Amino acid sequence: MIYLGQSKAVLEPLSEAYVQLREQPDAAEVAAALALGVARAYYIAEGQNPLAIEWFDRAVVLAEELDDIPLLASTLSSYAGSLILDGRSHMGLGLLQVALDLARQSQDPKLELRPLNNLVSFLAARDGALAREYADAGLAIVRRIADRDWGHYLLTSAAHVYWNLGAWDEALAVLADASDGSEENTSSTIGVTLAYRSAIEDARGMPTPLPDILPSLAGDHPDLMLDAGRYTINAILARRAGDNATAAQQSRLAYESCHEASGIDDDFPLFWLRAIDDQLAVADVGAARDMLAVVAEAPRGRVPALQAALVPWLRARINIAAGASDNVDADFVTAAAKLRQFGAPFYLARTLLDHAEWLDEQGRVADAMPLAGEALETLTRLRAETWIPRAARLAGAEVTPVVPAET
Repeated sequence: MIYLGQSKAVLEPLSEAYVQLREQPDAAEVAAALALGVARAYYIAEGQNPLAIEWFDRAVVLAEELDDIPLLASTLSSYAGSLILDGRSHMGLGLLQVALDLARQSQDPKLELRPLNNLVSFLAARDGALAREYADAGLAIVRRIADRDWGHYLLTSAAHVYWNLGAWDEALAVLADASDGSEENTSSTIGVTLAYRSAIEDARGMPTPLPDILPSLAGDHPDLMLDAGRYTINAILARRAGDNATAAQQSRLAYESCHEASGIDDDFPLFWLRAIDDQLAVADVGAARDMLAVVAEAPRGRVPALQAALVPWLRARINIAAGASDNVDADFVTAAAKLRQFGAPFYLARTLLDHAEWLDEQGRVADAMPLAGEALETLTRLRAETWIPRAARLAGAEVTPVVPAET
């Protein structure tokens, strides 16, 4: 029910059952499972981490009393994610490693997928190389045991890592695996899956039709990520149709739902960046600036490395749109350095291209050309055909049509 976005339907009965059974010594195992169900409903679907943490703690106490290692590993995996979203990232990431160690003690490979998925999700914007190691380990298990439960989440999380790192063919492959099943039309991950897939396909100028999932997402879903998915799909369709006003409205709603669900963590960067792109496309500088402030003004310790690297690039773009040139040059340089260090080639290429275009407008053509040349090289490698002409113009290069890779 939680997975299908119907968390409100289970919160009350599970909570009531827990109260009735908690004091019964022979019902400790059931009480622990009930507490875990309530915690996950608050964490996964409701975006209420303080309440989730209370319930996770109840489940942990019971699991410890029972010395139930599988239950403890499963509980700690989700508990850790809730702690990260509550601003305790070092504590949460450490707890995820404990959960993974416990899962491996159980010798149940399926149990390893929960901590591996969360490690991938929360490291994707913190340490891309390490996130990829966990993603590769998790995907090996998914394919070995043909898991379609937590494996579905891990496939989508791996796509986030591959997208950030510019491994787009790998991202499309895991996204295809994630969509290969009947659950694709109802899972809370469908919007995220389509967001990454469309981002790659649109950048390559080869968009494919979206599956007919809108009816299954229609109506009042209490799951915030289902809401974000519905708005994201609407924005993609509007953007492809050239309806920038609708795209801006819908991507803003998607961003707000994602932010309410996971703060500025997990899959937030893509929703955030696409929403700012869309606001700038309709010259709504105020909305774009407000979205930027959500990250730029957050406590430094709560901002993952990728988001921190994106802030100066987005700030420079917003200032240009507002007609202000103060610190634009410095912000572009800072962003490029941070994105290069993180290893996010597409975002780096876009930063270099935006910087080159701004320099060209200032009459600094000689400074613009090498930046555009590096952007062109990266965009060509990514086969980001829709971006290549802009870079080629400033780099003084002739455009060679991109040929799709053999499949």
